[in-house]
Amino acid sequence: MIAPAGSSRIISPMRTLPIIIVLIVVIAGVVWYQSRPAQAPTVSVSPGAVPAASEPKTVSIISFSFVPATITVKKGDKVTFMNNDTAPHTATAAGKFDTGVLQKGQSYLLDTAALAAGTYSYLCTLHPSMRGTLIVQ
Repeated sequence: MIAPAGSSRIISPMRTLPIIIVLIVVIAGVVWYQSRPAQAPTVSVSPGAVPAASEPKTVSIISFSFVPATITVKKGDKVTFMNNDTAPHTATAAGKFDTGVLQKGQSYLLDTAALAAGTYSYLCTLHPSMRGTLIVQ
């Protein structure tokens, strides 16, 4: 038994051990939850399916990736680039479009009316391994 200095009260190690174990488990759970990677949403596309013109077109930035990596739109459609990642990102097609730096939760609306029909490769200038393709029909 342990008696704190200047105290006549005796503290049993058997009473403090369960409290210590619970604290360790809680702290480990918090650390694990905060360190786990974000889950990318599931994208389902049916073969031959073409979205209606009124459907919003969105490219999500998640886990250092553009999702979907390739998106096809009609000239004049608007495409939203949404940063759902924890890091800042850009979507830049040199000389064609640039979202600027998007912080977590920020978005950029691209109007494809100003683009000619064609294929545009873009990347994140902060993380050049992140690449995507915009196809304007």
